[in-house]
Formats: sequence, structure tokens, C-alpha cells
Amino acid sequence: MAVYAGLNRVGFDIKDLLQEQHAAREQPEVFPPWFLKRFDFEGESTCSDFSTQRGKDQRVLAYSYYTTNGSPDYFRYLSQLHGTAKDVERLYPGWIMRIYHNTTSTDVFGRKELCRLYCENDHVDLCHIHDLPGLGNLNKRGVVGRMWRFAVMGDPTVEVFLSRDADSWVLDREAAAVHEWLRSGRSFHVMHDHPVHRALMMAGLWGAFNKNQTLMRKMRDRMFNSPRNLDKAYDQRLLLNIVWPVVKNDVLNHDSYTCLHPSHINATPFPTKREDNKYCGWGISKGTARRKLSKKSSGSASPCAAHDPAPRIAESAKLWKAVDRLHNTILSVASSTVHRLSPSAVQDVVFSNKKVTIDASTCDDHGHEWRSAVDGMKPTLLSMDAFMSTFYHLDLRRRCLSCLLTTYLRTALLATDMVVSCGWPKATQRSAPWSARR
Repeated sequence: MAVYAGLNRVGFDIKDLLQEQHAAREQPEVFPPWFLKRFDFEGESTCSDFSTQRGKDQRVLAYSYYTTNGSPDYFRYLSQLHGTAKDVERLYPGWIMRIYHNTTSTDVFGRKELCRLYCENDHVDLCHIHDLPGLGNLNKRGVVGRMWRFAVMGDPTVEVFLSRDADSWVLDREAAAVHEWLRSGRSFHVMHDHPVHRALMMAGLWGAFNKNQTLMRKMRDRMFNSPRNLDKAYDQRLLLNIVWPVVKNDVLNHDSYTCLHPSHINATPFPTKREDNKYCGWGISKGTARRKLSKKSSGSASPCAAHDPAPRIAESAKLWKAVDRLHNTILSVASSTVHRLSPSAVQDVVFSNKKVTIDASTCDDHGHEWRSAVDGMKPTLLSMDAFMSTFYHLDLRRRCLSCLLTTYLRTALLATDMVVSCGWPKATQRSAPWSARR
């Protein structure tokens, strides 16, 4: 037996397992049926030794996490993984969430967060790209981070996989489309759920059955052996040139906007109605794309959308501008602070030299409207329900997190110190300027 990564998982020693697999092929009559069924594959998982000992027929959502410590997007990706893991467990029961990453001991916070994610979720596997079984060190091979998740292609332990973006939410709409694809008999799945989803294969919105593992490995290796290129669309160009010609006649394409394009073949509408202009592939850092979708939906209905267009949302323009401009700071604060809040906690948080007291004791299940105004301007209503819906991925304490983010926006808009709580009008008066603005 072996303990993996010094954590709380115990499994077969990989060398012993491979020896027993070989022996089982030579003398199957001496092995129990469960072993023969679970380990009748050849080779190892392209994730880790522990992934190999899970056995065959795994269903996997594959993610890449490669943001470096201190970069502007550090919290944008890392902080969402906890909520994503919970959504994967809810919407894809029995599936495995794989995270292909390059986190090392020098990234203390990133390593701590990934370890916590791994320990708290039995369905999460971490795949370190410096030492992937059968693939080696992807970093030394020049494989860019966006493509690490493609390592799942041809994995002998994986029956079916989905390639997803680390900064995208897992929506009910997406899961419904995936389950429709699984019943369709098609081997590949692609989704196009936004006007800008023009690529034939969106790198974070496709999936496949690993039926022909030799072919899948061949396509994967061709992409991994391609010249290194840091262009954001490089992974999609490789999918277009290497994968699409092979799969185009065996694909189900859920398409909301580009179904009439001649190259977007086998298009079908999404099986569920869009909610709040959230599209498959959307995340909290993609507010601009969501607004564009809102404008698009306000016009004539798309011929591709049997259950669309989506209803327009009524968030304040001022609010969304603040989110777009400040979201990196918001995520940084949320990741470092929210985990310490408790039902009776009162915390002081500093935003740009302004101290804000967060009172979590009044959080409840009801949405509240927060009224903010600058002298001489009409008050702006900020919906707490909108915040809870938008930011809940960052932490299980989504109500208090909503209060934290709302507080930050109010502080930024009003440029003043204040003391607030999760309820209105229960906010404590701190100073005359704040009282006057009430």
C-alpha cells in the first residue's frame, strides 16, 4: 500500500499494481472478479499514481492551473476551484475533477490551497505536470499551460472526459447539454453559447469518449510536440487543425449563435433555457462578455436558440463597471479573508487605506438591497441576490462573501470609511458623512 502526496489517501503501490495487472492477464482465474474488472487496462493514468489505482472507466473533467504566484490572475483562477469542485460533485456525480498544475513548494499559498482542495474532496485529483506518468515534464517539453488538460486524451483509465477552463463556472445548462450528448451516441461534444464562440472547438467547452485510445494519444502527442506558442488562441488553433478534421463527423454541437455557419455542423439547441445571461464558459471575470450577451439577447431571437434569447438582467451599469475594474482586487481580498469569517465574526478589512468592518453575524437567507449614493446623485440599488448568485463560487460562505464584496464596492464608490453588516437597515453608523449618505 502507498500513501499519496503525504495526504489522506491510501492506495496500491504503483509497482505492485502493475505487476498484479500483468499476472492477472496471465492467470485470470486466481484473481477476484472486482480486480479483473477494475484493472484490465494496460498502462498508467496520465495524471498520477493515485489516479491509476482508481481503475478504469473514469469520467473526468480536466482543468489546467498554471497562474504564477503574484500575477494579476492568481486569485482569479485559484479561488474558484473550491466552488467548482462542489458544483462538479453536484452536477456530475461520480465524475473526477482533475487539475493539471505546476505548483511547487515556493508557492506557499497556492500549494496550501490545492492541498486543502485535495483533502476536502475525494473526487479531486492533482496532476503535477513536472512528472506525469508516460508524459514526463510538460514544462520542459514546452507544452503551454492551456494544453496541460489535454493530457487526459488517450488515458487508459478514462472512459470520457470534458476539457474546461479554471475560471469558468459549472452551470446546470452545461451539465444538461453534456448529459444529452452522453445519450446521443456521438463520440465528441462541443459547445458554442456566446456570439464570440466562433472557433469550431472551444478549448474549454469540448469533450470526448476515449474509445480509440491510440488515435487520441496520437492527436494529443501531435499537439504537445507542436512549437511552443503563448498566443491565447493557440490551443484552439491546434484543436482546429489536428482534432477537428478527425471528429467533425462524429460530434454533437450545442450551439446558440453560430449554428447557421456552414462549418458548424451537427448543431442542436441547448436543452435548457439560459438563466441571467450566464453562458457556458462564463465566470465572474467575464462581466464584459455577459453584458454583450445581454445586448445580443435584447434584439431578435437567434435561429439557433430554441429556448433563448435570455432575459435581460437589470444590474446597475455603475456596479458592473466597478466589478470589471476591480475584480482582481476583490478576488484577492475574498481568498485571503472570507475563510476566516464565522457566524459571529466581526472583522476589519483594509481596502486602499480605508478600514471596513464586516459583521457576519446578521447574515441570513434573505436578499437585501443596499442603497448607495454620492452627494447630489440619485441612489443606486445594489441587489444582494445578484451578488449571492454571482460570487458564490469563491467560498461556501457565499452570503457573507456577498456582504464583503458589496462593502468593497460601496467603499470604492463612496470613497469613505464605514461600518456595515449583512442586513439593511441594520448597518451601524460610523461617522457623520456616512449617516448623511443614508
